[in-house]
Amino acid sequence: MAQLCLYLPPFSPDYSGAGAMLFDLNALTVMHDAGGCTGNYTGHDEPRWYDSKATVFCSGLRMIDAIMGNDQKLKDNVCAAIKTLNPEFVALVGSPVPMVIGMDLKGLAHEIESETGIPAIGIETTGTDYYDAGAFKAAKALLDKFCPPETTITPPSATDADTYELSGTLHYNILGATPLDYERTEDLDHLQDVLNRSGFSLIARPGYGYDLRQLRNMGQANVNIAVSHAGFLTAKYMEKKYGIPYLCGVPLGEKNLDLYAERLKEVALSRESEMFFSESFPDTPASTIKAYSGKCTGSHKETCSCRKTGSCGKTDSCGDKMNALIIGDQIISESLKHYFRDHLEVTVGCIFTPDRDIPSSSVLNLKNEKEIKKALCDERYSVIIADPLFEKLLPKNHKKLFLPLPQYAVSGDIYHKDAKPFLGKYFDDLLRNSPHTSYKSYKP
Repeated sequence: MAQLCLYLPPFSPDYSGAGAMLFDLNALTVMHDAGGCTGNYTGHDEPRWYDSKATVFCSGLRMIDAIMGNDQKLKDNVCAAIKTLNPEFVALVGSPVPMVIGMDLKGLAHEIESETGIPAIGIETTGTDYYDAGAFKAAKALLDKFCPPETTITPPSATDADTYELSGTLHYNILGATPLDYERTEDLDHLQDVLNRSGFSLIARPGYGYDLRQLRNMGQANVNIAVSHAGFLTAKYMEKKYGIPYLCGVPLGEKNLDLYAERLKEVALSRESEMFFSESFPDTPASTIKAYSGKCTGSHKETCSCRKTGSCGKTDSCGDKMNALIIGDQIISESLKHYFRDHLEVTVGCIFTPDRDIPSSSVLNLKNEKEIKKALCDERYSVIIADPLFEKLLPKNHKKLFLPLPQYAVSGDIYHKDAKPFLGKYFDDLLRNSPHTSYKSYKP
């Protein structure tokens, strides 16, 4: 009963993350299931599906085939589809049933490749992990298949800094960018434009606008950028396999863009990976949070002179910063945390795959709806930054300041039309234009 959800939908599973990573490629993607998992991905976890011609198919797995171990039916259907569609490769994506019966998708992919001559990969997703784990599994499988280590190039040295700045030969990849975290392409386009103007050259951004040719060249990058937890996992793998350092984190606010480009150059030239979590500046829209917070909530139990009444009527007199809870992707949430750190005391709520390799303090691992609701209702937190669907877990008359940041992996299409870009200058705009109230378009 601990996993029972009364208000929240299931968050995007690993096979949806794998599907998002494969979506742009000319692949024959086959989700090996009875239909529900494929429908969940295409209908609820992939905003690009209805306007695309992506070849994503369901294998139509039936109980008798699972019981008898009938793999030949799947192979025959895939081989027939290859003749009709002429894909560049085949991807077999797992679901709960193949996991339970112990099906070897990688072995099956090898058989299909041997029979057809078309490259094939097996991605052993299970439906029991979250999308970030699945996106990494797909990225890893694609790199192993199409980007051998010998494609890497000689790294630049610090003495080449001027040459690389002028020639634009510092190459980079943007890792972990899928619609499940970034609903608007303006985010990635904006980041790419800023870096290109700073003398960088993009090789690929897998998951959101790339092809097989770009994928094959990813090992030639001088540096990687990880913009989500899936990207962080991929960056660590690429560092180990290709020796490519990474910068992990995203720039929030216009003032962080130039700093981000400078840090990226330092990482590329020093060959030492770093975490970048946006700097906090006193004269940015982040400072308006206090102004919108209204009266003291009485949560400053030790220093606030009004802790008995909870209403001093002032915003800065309490001495302590207000406590805030940010829920979402761990990398994006950490960047938000650092952006607000001069103005808020932030705790990150991790609802997907927790990662101890991400340096952080004050992280809550929220494993189910009950724990999420308990954290949201905790009176210590007077500011909440999260998908607007989480506000349904708060009392209707709550006094918390709720800053909505829709995430497709949480609420799907419910708030998709309300989602706005938030990287770089867009985050300043988001705070300036926001009435600091939640979206009211959805009624449970």
